Amino acid sequence: GLAADWGGKGSFRKFVESLNTRPVEFNWNGSGGVAYDPSSSTAQPSQLPQAATADWSDKNLFKIAKQIHELTDVPLLTPEKYQNLIALIARDVAETPFNLMETGKRVRDRSKETGFPVSRADVNHVLRGLIMRGHTFEEGPNDAPSLAQSLANNVRSLCLREQIVLDEPTERAIRDWIGGIKGVRVV
Repeated sequence: GLAADWGGKGSFRKFVESLNTRPVEFNWNGSGGVAYDPSSSTAQPSQLPQAATADWSDKNLFKIAKQIHELTDVPLLTPEKYQNLIALIARDVAETPFNLMETGKRVRDRSKETGFPVSRADVNHVLRGLIMRGHTFEEGPNDAPSLAQSLANNVRSLCLREQIVLDEPTERAIRDWIGGIKGVRVV
């Protein structure tokens, strides 16, 4: 059937993007995306809140991170939130054996306490990304720099899957965005 491989396109989004849906357009910035008619004054797509962009000191980094987020669903967290999140994951698994559900809950709760709140869905996305990249929390290493590098490698793999060109500015943006690992070659 159609849903098995979405007409040979591999995903629902790629299938929809292959269709001529004019005048309807799609905004993929939310969960699942939104269809809208741009000629209608009442059905404009939601934009990122101004506050979301204000949290980013590096607007060029935000632009690249937003593009990666839109194409891969990697959470659009600020570099500071990623640094804090990775440190919290490292701390949690050092104190308590890893369990996806329980670790996710604790890390989410602790992120609120630190003033850099991250949603449970985003925490789980990061934890699953680490696991999908082959990281095993039981074996480690679970220090923050190692987790940041694994997560950056996962983001890089997702970019390649979505055919995002990994030129030097994009590579640098991934390093600076995910854990702020400046100058470390992510392989």
